[in-house]
Amino acid sequence: MYTVHMDIRRKLFLAVLSLGLFLFSAVTALAIDLGLDAQSISLSKDTMLEGQSVRIYADVQNTGTVDLKGVVKFFLAKNGPQLGADQPISALGNKEDAVFVDTLLPPGTHTLFVTVEVFENTDDNPGNNTAGKTITVLGDADRDGKANDTDPDDDNDGVSDAEDAFPLDRKESIDSDGDSLGNNKDEDDDNDGTPDTNDALPLNANEQNDTDKDGRGDKSDTDDDGDGISDVEEQKKGLNPAQNDTDGDKVADNKDLFPLDQKESADFDHDGRGDNSDADADNDGVEKKLDTNDLNKGPAIKLNYLPPILLTNKKVPLDLTTSYDPDGNIEEISVEVSKYTGENSNLTTSILKPKKKSPGVHEITFKESGRYAITITAIDDKGEKRVEKMSRFVYTPASFIIASLVIIIFIILIALLLMKKTGKRNTDTIEQRNKAFMKKHKTKIPVRNKTKQKSKKLVKSIQKRKKQLR
Repeated sequence: MYTVHMDIRRKLFLAVLSLGLFLFSAVTALAIDLGLDAQSISLSKDTMLEGQSVRIYADVQNTGTVDLKGVVKFFLAKNGPQLGADQPISALGNKEDAVFVDTLLPPGTHTLFVTVEVFENTDDNPGNNTAGKTITVLGDADRDGKANDTDPDDDNDGVSDAEDAFPLDRKESIDSDGDSLGNNKDEDDDNDGTPDTNDALPLNANEQNDTDKDGRGDKSDTDDDGDGISDVEEQKKGLNPAQNDTDGDKVADNKDLFPLDQKESADFDHDGRGDNSDADADNDGVEKKLDTNDLNKGPAIKLNYLPPILLTNKKVPLDLTTSYDPDGNIEEISVEVSKYTGENSNLTTSILKPKKKSPGVHEITFKESGRYAITITAIDDKGEKRVEKMSRFVYTPASFIIASLVIIIFIILIALLLMKKTGKRNTDTIEQRNKAFMKKHKTKIPVRNKTKQKSKKLVKSIQKRKKQLR
């Protein structure tokens, strides 16, 4: 009986001891516990944009009675990268402590995870050490503060999204060949097998070369070298349609009159001979070796009229108005007058010094009679000179009248002498004709009546008498 009671007491003692130990353990466990939940996680902004910094807060509760220390860690996802560094925490019993991190979040929907670790975690409840919160970060590719879904140009490259093949890549906007590589990155934009660096038309798969760089490929360009002569015409003439200077003389074929002769390119006087080989390239009558400018015709002096005989003290007009320069302008024209003197007909000092004047009427007045030299000089706009020389006799009015009378008398005497000889020649001619007639017909000229015979004898008698008087 005693033994039975002892067993009962022992069992009761063990039961009470076990209950006490359990209660002690429960109390001790409740005294060490840091925890959080989804409500403990908050953000500094309601709307988050890509590229903008956001602050993530975590409120950690110490539900025990023991002051605890630990760290809080923030993660982009459950097994994602950590956001920021470990954040230390110190929470008094039955109090809370808040920590945060500042970070940039990528666009998209994410579930943030926050984990608290207690330094003395032997008896900590692990069930409430991790919490998650789902958030959405709106895309803002160009970081202009406008979400992509409301921004007409997401990458801010100046090309609207509607026309941009790469609306989120500000370095690209076009994909000419549709290979998903933007033209800036693509080494063969038109995918014609020729790299853009060697392709004159990198956006045209049908063209690779553009000889004259006019924007039209050689395949479709009718004038590949851009010299103004079509490819077909150049081939007919034996020219190179891919080279605008076939003979290589640095003169384009369309301006080269001798496109197959490297030594010739121009024909100033249009005589069919190149200027380099033409002895008188400007055809002005002056040989190349003597011509100051063989590609300039020089001025042409035209004196409309100058009387052969001039008088003293009377103005003589030299009309040079029709003088001209066939390939330019006459810049100046001058007249110089000098008098011949001495046995050797030397010229004295000019009595009229040359003056720079334009073509027009120059007036000269001679004070003395004699022989004079008139020199006209014209200079064109290229500096080439032409000179015309002539001479004239100048008389006083009295001497001119006397000379004129002498000349008139002389002319009259000559006329009379000629008339006399002409009359005799006419008479002799009639007699010769009569004799020739009688000889041919072997007969005499019949005398029709005695009156004509007498008249003939009378004429002969008169002629004979005149001869005697002489």
